Amino acid sequence: MQSEQQAYAYSYIRMSTSEQIKGDSLRRQLEMSREYAKRHGLQLDESLRDIGVSAFKGKNSREGALSNFLRMVEDGRVKRGSYLLIESLDRLSRQQVLDALSLFMDILRSGITIVTMSDGERYSSESVGNDWTRLIVSLSVMARAHEESARKSERLGQANANKRKRARETGVGMTALTPGWIDAHKITKGQYEFTLNEHAETIQKIFELTAQGLGATAIAKYLNAREVPTLKSKRGWYQSIVKRLLNRDDVLGTFQPHRKVNGIRIPEGEPIEGYFPPVVSKDLYDRAQRMRRRQQVTGRKGATFPNLFSGLAVCKHCGGPMACKSQTLKRDGLVHYLLCDNHNRGYRCHEGRKHFRIDHLENAILDNVNLFEHADVFQRQQVDKQAKELAERISAKETELRAIKQRETNLVSAVENATDVDLLVEQLRKRKQERQECENELRSLNQHRDDLTAEQSDALGRASRMKTLREQWRVTEDMDERYRLRAEAHMAIRDIVDLIICNSRANAVRVALLENMIVHEFQDGELVLTLDLTKHHVNDQKGSLTAQHFAGVGPDQAARLRAAEAHISRKYG
Repeated sequence: MQSEQQAYAYSYIRMSTSEQIKGDSLRRQLEMSREYAKRHGLQLDESLRDIGVSAFKGKNSREGALSNFLRMVEDGRVKRGSYLLIESLDRLSRQQVLDALSLFMDILRSGITIVTMSDGERYSSESVGNDWTRLIVSLSVMARAHEESARKSERLGQANANKRKRARETGVGMTALTPGWIDAHKITKGQYEFTLNEHAETIQKIFELTAQGLGATAIAKYLNAREVPTLKSKRGWYQSIVKRLLNRDDVLGTFQPHRKVNGIRIPEGEPIEGYFPPVVSKDLYDRAQRMRRRQQVTGRKGATFPNLFSGLAVCKHCGGPMACKSQTLKRDGLVHYLLCDNHNRGYRCHEGRKHFRIDHLENAILDNVNLFEHADVFQRQQVDKQAKELAERISAKETELRAIKQRETNLVSAVENATDVDLLVEQLRKRKQERQECENELRSLNQHRDDLTAEQSDALGRASRMKTLREQWRVTEDMDERYRLRAEAHMAIRDIVDLIICNSRANAVRVALLENMIVHEFQDGELVLTLDLTKHHVNDQKGSLTAQHFAGVGPDQAARLRAAEAHISRKYG
């Protein structure tokens, strides 16, 4: 609240780069303001600071401290007769003369006196009105400030453009800023070469563990247990750090140049391939990303991943999930069970009381893993059809993205050459958002295509891979390695198995594959039934059996499942 007896002076300090605050500029401007306020009996407010804000395009008058001051002047919170103290007029604006003059005059008309402390000049509506030559002086200062900024902007823009061009043509680094696993070595001014450093092996290990099925939490624990140094932090590895590294594209060696247009960061051309030395191969990167997309259950699953069927097992009687429970037995030690979670909580399930030992279920299924090989072949045929449809969608989205980028480029040129840029900048923001949304959609489609491609190549090897993993975890004594092997097996099982339906009444378990087109039933650890609709050329004709015959696991749909089994037995038994 302003005092009625003492006028207020507002010290406005602007520095276009945050680096200037480390020098003498801030101290000098503050001392000049304090001295002026003391000499003229003014109450000083030092809160107006725009650090790292440019006045060339008028950003400081639209955002930050100066814009807040202008709003307070407009609504009367800054009283008429107050003072705005600035080092020189170029702190207020470096815009083109007409824009700078408009801002200058609006402040004076609001009853605010502008004081430039470097030369002691005072500008008020009255003084400028009585002596128009003072306005000429202010105009010349504004013109000079704009010309200096325009030349500097042009030089910097051209220098950066040359750096980007040189980087694309020669692969020579344009900046010493690099990811944490890369060191920059200066060749000459503005030119650098890059080499992988001691952290590269850590990045590779993170992607390898991810591709094998470990989540970010498990990887962080793995690295901390081995006291692997982080890239920067002294406090060890966190899952958030691992996730950020897995999200980065520059691990492949790519670099996306950018430039700023009125404060908006715009990609400059396509990413530069091979700018950095790649720390992981494209194959490993793609496998890791596919595994991340497939991991729907988060968090570490015990010390050795005891439940290979996490997220797959349901109760036949109520359709609820099967929870993993543990119990220590005298003869067998620690044993893990699957139990209906609803029954365990006393919630609407009276029949799901059976405790299914996970090790028995695991042996029953993995002893018969060769039964999954036919499912692999059939799945590959279905994937081929999906891949063709997806290729057409990707082509259409790429055409749409090219059109958006062209519109964005046209707007950038218009902004750089315009006097009144506010409307164009808003349009540029909208085009940028539109481009990002289209890029995200295209990225999602490409990821889906990569997943399908991986399924095409992996589909024939999952069963044999599960056999190998099982043999390896049975002999290893390294608990982290056992966890990794079982996590990979878990993801391989999820690729093939849709549901594991646990029947407490019959002490039986059904394993449904390919949207329930193939069903294997196990009872007391033995395979007792196989229903395979794919071998009988099931189609969409009226009366044909479909996945719906096997989809129901709730009590109201159990009869449908039994009817489907009976139909199969009569026709093909």
